[in-house]
Amino acid sequence: MSDHDARRARNRTGANGTHRDRRRRSVRRAAGLALAAATAVGAGIAVAPPAAAEPECLHPSYDFDQDGEVDSVVGAPADGSVEVRFGTLGEPRTEVLTGDWGFGTAVTQLTSYEEEGDDELCSQLVVGSPYEDVPGKPAAGAVYVYYYDLVAEEFVLRGRYTADSPGVPGVAQAGAEFGASLASSASDVEVIDPRPRPLRVGSPGQDVDGARDAGRVTSFTLGARDDTPRDGELLSLATPGAAGDPTPHAALGRAISERAGLVAVGIPRHRVRGVENAGAVLLWLTDREPDGLYLINQGTPGMPGTPEQGDRFGTAVHVMGSALGPYNLVVGVPREDVDGRADAGSVAVGRVERFSEAPVRAFSGWNQNSPGMRGSAEAGDRFGTAVSSMFLDRWRAVVGVPDEDLGSAADAGMVQVVGTDAAWTQSTAGVPGAAEAGDRFGARLSPDPWVRHDNVPQVGVPGEDGATGGVLSRLPISPSAPGPEFWRGPVPGARYGLAVAP
Repeated sequence: MSDHDARRARNRTGANGTHRDRRRRSVRRAAGLALAAATAVGAGIAVAPPAAAEPECLHPSYDFDQDGEVDSVVGAPADGSVEVRFGTLGEPRTEVLTGDWGFGTAVTQLTSYEEEGDDELCSQLVVGSPYEDVPGKPAAGAVYVYYYDLVAEEFVLRGRYTADSPGVPGVAQAGAEFGASLASSASDVEVIDPRPRPLRVGSPGQDVDGARDAGRVTSFTLGARDDTPRDGELLSLATPGAAGDPTPHAALGRAISERAGLVAVGIPRHRVRGVENAGAVLLWLTDREPDGLYLINQGTPGMPGTPEQGDRFGTAVHVMGSALGPYNLVVGVPREDVDGRADAGSVAVGRVERFSEAPVRAFSGWNQNSPGMRGSAEAGDRFGTAVSSMFLDRWRAVVGVPDEDLGSAADAGMVQVVGTDAAWTQSTAGVPGAAEAGDRFGARLSPDPWVRHDNVPQVGVPGEDGATGGVLSRLPISPSAPGPEFWRGPVPGARYGLAVAP
């Protein structure tokens, strides 16, 4: 058996026994404290009764090993692998998890903490494997959830979940691609009295009400004491209040972003006013049910542009802002034509007021011809393929332009900050590597930059070195900031960096 197959076999092992072991360790720790107290009393030492600890997660999301440093997760789906790069307080180290081809297409984290002793469930690793077969249903898709065993110092599979799993609403379908996108609200600080948070799973190939590949998002939580999902919900344009109808091939759920009460779901091929592939975004204000759904597109009042065939508004979505809101929503429109240049691309940035009667406010449109932006809009740049944010003087939208040509290097790629002239390529001073044809620098941007100390997204470069792939861990935003690191994929063709978090 190869090392790859051995890791795959370990990751596919049923998790119930190991999960019970985790709970037994919590019980043993509590029993040890009680024994120590009893021994002290027997020795004549006055001991106060142990104070009840306040339930809390003491570390930010993505700090899987709880050393105080946020860990990085990189998917290499063409190799069927995910690499976790742990923080640097100790010796730098990595762990690789493997699965079928496509394992690692999407990655996120999830909390299932419910009470004292659930520390290992404060931030669990979630991996999407959307092209995985469910018996008799090719490419139905699956999602894997791992917790980090603090004693063994390795990830342990908690469960494999499909649309056919007990507790998951719906039924598995061939070609649904369950797990093509993932999201769950992350935290950058310790959380007092935490509760399990929902996991959002995109299935852009799901048929809905007879509309083929209309797409759907499945939500569920995992508790600390039971590996069976609960609180399951399905979201699609057939959901009451969605103000739209399922469109064939619309691919709802191809992109998802969530931030503390606001879920944004991309529908990049939705038909708008009879225009095919114009695209839309479904907003879900989760604390305003049953009337918290809002469908927006380029025909929405206050939205820049007009619905045009093939624009694909909603290819990428990102919710940025404080945990209390208001939020700024960033929407990628990478196939928007700009000044006659086909597929030059644009983004829309606007505010969503969580508690307002009219939550969707006016948006502004940006492209590479906008005042103050570096470069110029060119055919095929696909500005807006990826979107995220970073904190400079304030939180600002960050845009990936993976098909930007640099000299004779076609599709070398660029990353830009909206409203400024800040931009980076692999030819920028301080950025490792060199700009080469097909690198596609900026094809992916990490979704939760506020979790990181530098508040800057990581950059996926999946075309690097013949699609071996790479990730730029830090953008050189100032001379005083820590220097950038560049991580390369395991083998040619792996497309390492096609998913990256936080």
